[in-house]
Amino acid sequence: PRGDVIPYEGGAPVEGVPASADVRVASVSPDLHVELQPTTGVPTELDGFAGEGDVLLWIAVYGPIPEPPVYGDWLFALDLDGDTSTGRPAGSARINPDMGDDAVIGILYDPASGEYAPYFLVWDPAQGGWADGPEEVRFHIGESRTVVGLALPLETLTRSATQIAGATIVPQAVRGRAAVLSLVGEQTVIDFYPDRPD
Repeated sequence: PRGDVIPYEGGAPVEGVPASADVRVASVSPDLHVELQPTTGVPTELDGFAGEGDVLLWIAVYGPIPEPPVYGDWLFALDLDGDTSTGRPAGSARINPDMGDDAVIGILYDPASGEYAPYFLVWDPAQGGWADGPEEVRFHIGESRTVVGLALPLETLTRSATQIAGATIVPQAVRGRAAVLSLVGEQTVIDFYPDRPD
């Protein structure tokens, strides 16, 4: 819903947040299911962006993303096997109170460099932390600047999940949550989609 952007640490919604920080909808269903290769419901601004063998994830916000943004991080945490006992321990981060995420895919805008940096992280249970996946994430910001698309080859995601996380993708069980991090003044704010259960 509109107006549900909160401080990163949690708390009541923040006043005066730009519409570009407020998620309208994303490629995650209300029950957290994620269709890695969606065939319906994809914003038309992303037509032709993802190839046949690609995973496609997208976030739509209420207002255009400034050019350049002050700061921005658009991301998806994914539980690829639907098993909360694998991946990053459930509840160990704000985004995963109800899932064990095996991978995080996103794009970060760094105001210092003035560049967008896509990233792909895979949970490495051996070291209890994130490992960098292959640098194969592509991104697209739609013409309206209200849609952000992320794509990477399904084969890359599958291989990295198996080799690093020890997770096997179970398409019908994949769960996730999207988030947008922004700065309002000096305060880091975040909007989750779907919202956290609390």
